Amino acid sequence: MHAQAPRRLSERKLLEHAIAADDLRKQARQLEAEAKEHTEKVLAELDARGTSEAVHGGNKVTRAARRSVSYDPEKARKAWPAAVFRRTRRSTVDRDAVGREIKAGALTQEQADAVATVGTSAPWLVVTRAAA
Repeated sequence: MHAQAPRRLSERKLLEHAIAADDLRKQARQLEAEAKEHTEKVLAELDARGTSEAVHGGNKVTRAARRSVSYDPEKARKAWPAAVFRRTRRSTVDRDAVGREIKAGALTQEQADAVATVGTSAPWLVVTRAAA
């Protein structure tokens, strides 16, 4: 038994689908802009309150952000003991290896921080809703 070829769209249907897709993309952009406005208001209010979360009626919002740390290889080479630098150096400085060196006492947190670059992603909101 042969599978039938999918039915072809008429010009009218083809354009209806294209217009619908375009309209949905426009709506999505508008909704994204509105969501961004609301998010900015919530983040500003949480900042003003000096907190990262709010709870009301079983609903909860939490401010979240991802933090990343990288180490400058040239600064690390100059600031750290040579043996530590050799154990932690890859194409970049290996964060996990740095953590192991700190735990082993071969490197202090202050030495690591002196050559670290800390970045933080744009914040986002985590909303937990009360059970219905």
